[in-house]
Amino acid sequence: MARKLSDTDLQIMHKLVPELTDDSCSSSHPAYRSILPPVSNRYSSSDDDFKERLSRLTEQELEYIVGLIFDGMECLNCVQKSHIGILLQIVLERLSKERSEDLKEMCGIFDL
Repeated sequence: MARKLSDTDLQIMHKLVPELTDDSCSSSHPAYRSILPPVSNRYSSSDDDFKERLSRLTEQELEYIVGLIFDGMECLNCVQKSHIGILLQIVLERLSKERSEDLKEMCGIFDL
């Protein structure tokens, strides 16, 4: 779902993708309408790179993104399948097994 990135979204985006300039992800003209798809498809050079980027997040920031997914504001349809698996593993390790399982179920993922 397309949306306008909030200040919190932009802070998280810059944390995940520090190579972004203020011009390419400004609050007045955001280049992106979500957080995870561009990180997965444009900026992560590998599965390990995606994992390292997600590991920069605090538990609160990670929970914020998971909450956006549950609210339908952040979509995983355009995120690489292997990166979804990495996200689920990080949620399992840093948040909870229940949160990871709920996310898996919500996304209809049964084989990761």
